[in-house]
Amino acid sequence: MKNPMSASSIVVGLLLLFSTSILHAQSQSLKTVQGASVWDAKGKKVGNIVGFSSIPTDPVVAFNSNGMIFFFGVRRDRFISVPPSSEGSVNFESNDCTETGFTSISIPEDAILPVYYLAGSKLYIPDGPERDLTVNSVWDPNTGCTQIGPSPYNAVPLRLVIDFGPQFQPPFSVR
Repeated sequence: MKNPMSASSIVVGLLLLFSTSILHAQSQSLKTVQGASVWDAKGKKVGNIVGFSSIPTDPVVAFNSNGMIFFFGVRRDRFISVPPSSEGSVNFESNDCTETGFTSISIPEDAILPVYYLAGSKLYIPDGPERDLTVNSVWDPNTGCTQIGPSPYNAVPLRLVIDFGPQFQPPFSVR
């Protein structure tokens, strides 16, 4: 003869086990994140994430410097430019990528955000009309500073706005 109490005890036990599993799964559910930010290696907040660049997808933060707003992508090891700005080469008359930088990239006159150029951790903006110069070094985002032979050039001077190096230390993270 079957014991009806045993069958109901098994059913109740299974229900308790199942409901405990559901409660445990719910406690590990996703939680909404509001205000995700980029942080540097020393725990200093770089900025709130305001969007993402296209390829690869990097978080974008914004900075205000002297009334101008700049948007930057952030990778684990560095800041990167996001359009309409350029992460292309910056040319220098000096042999070591110091002093005044120059660019030959055309600057759109109808941009509502400032066009800027990154050379490592240094942010530059156009500053004056084109002029003739002799280029002796070039900063490239992939190779860094490279000394080149004297080369005549016609380019727009750039003004240093800020050097992020002393303020933020990679590697960067999101939290």
